[in-house]
Amino acid sequence: MNQQFGRTLIELMIAIAISVVIVLGISALYSASTRSTQAATQLGAMNEDGALSLHLIGQSIKRAGYGEIVGTDFVPNDQTLFSFANIRACKNGRFANPGTNNFDCNTVANAPDSLVIQFQGESVASSAQRSTFNCLGANPVLTQIVEKDHPAYLTEVPLVINVYEIVNGSLACSGNSQPFQAMAGNIDEFKIFFGYDDKAADDALLGKTNISPGAANIVDADFIRAKDLSFSGRENTAWDYIVSVHICAVAKTREKGTSVTGNTPYEGCPQDASQVLGNGPTRTPTDAAIRKQYRQVFTVRSQATSSPSVRFK
Repeated sequence: MNQQFGRTLIELMIAIAISVVIVLGISALYSASTRSTQAATQLGAMNEDGALSLHLIGQSIKRAGYGEIVGTDFVPNDQTLFSFANIRACKNGRFANPGTNNFDCNTVANAPDSLVIQFQGESVASSAQRSTFNCLGANPVLTQIVEKDHPAYLTEVPLVINVYEIVNGSLACSGNSQPFQAMAGNIDEFKIFFGYDDKAADDALLGKTNISPGAANIVDADFIRAKDLSFSGRENTAWDYIVSVHICAVAKTREKGTSVTGNTPYEGCPQDASQVLGNGPTRTPTDAAIRKQYRQVFTVRSQATSSPSVRFK
C-alpha cells in the first residue's frame, strides 16, 4: 500500500486563517502609519502657514503710520508725509470699502475680525529707495494728501494699504484694493486686540502733551471706535494711540478626520480683552481635524516714542 503525503483540509483552513490574520495586521499597521504620516505632513503645512501669516501681518503692523519726515518744528502733527489712517479694525465683521477710506464695518455675530494697515511705501522728499510692496507684492499707489493745512498739501505719496480678512475659510489679504488672495488656508478664527494708551488719548482731548506714556490697556476695535467719537472734528483720532497689536488665529489641518486620537480639544482665540493675557476658551471640534492657536504681539513703531500723544505722522 502506497503512503500518501499532503495536507489535510483542516490544516489548510488553519493556514489560511493565520494568513488572513497576518494580512489584516499588516493592513492595519500600514493604515495607521499612513494616517500618522498624513497627519504629520498636514501639521507641518499648518504650522508653516500659520506662523508665516502672522509674521507677514506683523511686518506690516510694525510700519503702520510710517511717513517720511518733512517738518522741522516740534508740533504734534504734520511732521511726515503720512496723513492717512494708520490702523483700523472691525470686530466680528468686514470693512465696507477701505480703498476709498470707508472704514465702516459690516458686522455679523461671531464672525472673524478684520484689519487695515497703511504706511508710506517709498521716499518722496529724498532720493528714491526701493519700494515696499503691499501684501500681494505690488508697488504702492500714489495718493494725495488732502489736508489743506498740511505743509505737503496735494503731494502724492506712495501709499501701501493692506487689508487682512477671513475670506472663504482662508486668511486673505487685499493690497491697495486688489482682489483678495489667500495667505493661509483653513483658518477658523482671526481675532485682533490692541495695546491702547488711554492716558495719552485723554490728555490729547484736553490739549495736553503726555510726557510720560501711560501703561497700555488691552482693548478691542469696538472700544476704540466708541472712543473715536470724542475725537470728532479733531486732526487726531483715537486710533493714533494704539501702541501694540495682538493677533490671534486658529488654523486647522486641510482634511477632516486627520487626528488619530479623534476630536482633540484645543485653545481658541481670546473672545474679550480679559482673556488676551491669559487663556482663550477651550473648544472641542466635531470633524477630527487638528487645530492650533497662533498668537503674537507686534509693536507699532510709529507710536513707540517717549510721548505717545504726540503723533509724528
